[in-house]
Amino acid sequence: MQKTEQLSPEQLIKTIFEPLSVQDQILPSRISQYILQGDELEVLGDFDKLCQTSKTAYKIYEYMRRPCELYSVATFSKTREAEQARLEFYRRWTGTFSPEQIIRFARVFATLCDHLPFVKVSSEKLPTWFIYLLYDGLITTLPTNCENEEKIDQRESWTIQQLNQLLEIEQIGLGENLLFAIFDRQNISVLSHSHFKYFFMINGLLPYIQKHITLFKQLPTQGLAILGQIDQLKYIQKHMELQLPLADFITMQALNTNKQINQLATEILFSLPSDIIQIQLQHFLTSGSVKQRSNAAVLLARIVADPLILQQALADETNKTVITAIESALTRLESANTVKRQSDLVIPDFEPLTDTPLSISARDLLQQNFQEFLIECEKDAQNEIENNQKNGLPWVHLQERYQ
Repeated sequence: MQKTEQLSPEQLIKTIFEPLSVQDQILPSRISQYILQGDELEVLGDFDKLCQTSKTAYKIYEYMRRPCELYSVATFSKTREAEQARLEFYRRWTGTFSPEQIIRFARVFATLCDHLPFVKVSSEKLPTWFIYLLYDGLITTLPTNCENEEKIDQRESWTIQQLNQLLEIEQIGLGENLLFAIFDRQNISVLSHSHFKYFFMINGLLPYIQKHITLFKQLPTQGLAILGQIDQLKYIQKHMELQLPLADFITMQALNTNKQINQLATEILFSLPSDIIQIQLQHFLTSGSVKQRSNAAVLLARIVADPLILQQALADETNKTVITAIESALTRLESANTVKRQSDLVIPDFEPLTDTPLSISARDLLQQNFQEFLIECEKDAQNEIENNQKNGLPWVHLQERYQ
């Protein structure tokens, strides 16, 4: 048996789809012809009919060893030949296969997965075949744990430009939605969320974002899921070169009503120079929505010492909710300034008192006063003892009292 690395392109594709011969013996050959030559166009329709019933679709899914599953096939006890061939396909990538062949390959998997209700797409802004291609290539066929967080050794030939090209071949202009494929997490559970880590390691992603910074900033307003927005902020936090160009975006997210988003964005925002933070927050304090203006007042109170900005905003504000927020912010700012003034007080160093010996005459006078006081105490004690004896009370208690 030939090693997977030695298989020709045709042999590799046939091996990947060989498990389908259980359902139809000639189906692997027809699919191979479709993918490699663009012939046998009707094979997708025939495969689709085969997957119409959920029971059959699930069987095929298992035969194929769960393609596009949001978990690594490395969890299986033994990797079969068809799986090894799939791994090899993604390793060779465009070094062996044309973009059109890769698209046709992905369409076969999409035909199956579209009939599986438990395989959810992470974004509605892209064709399902593209989403499933990323699932299978960057999740299912990669290790669950990655040792290198900067690049994917098994996907060195993958680039963001290639993925953009696949979308543009499908439809001119569709590449503008590529960032949704990387960051969107619609229909993705928290448990599956962590398996998308490889998406951020695709070669060329950072320069691509820098080149398409406007599209990147627009993702939340165009429907990016909450988990996707959190991933987006984490990516910005990791790549400091993005933070200054995205200062306005980070500020907007710091004013977001979602707690997870605004906390993470605020953490990034407060790592920027204070003058930049102030400019951005001041903009939202006067031009934002009611929520943004209110939250901007709260954040401004944390970074400025001069209340003038808040006082001016308060004078111009007409919304009661925002007025209350600004007044509260001013109160907190005044309290913070008071604490700061107190902490700035200069406290002199401690100087111990000088020990001055008493004169002999002073010591004699203190000794005399003590002796007189002692005599008086003894007299008082004796009188009290005699009185209590007359009244039948024990004198022992009195003796203890004066010891």
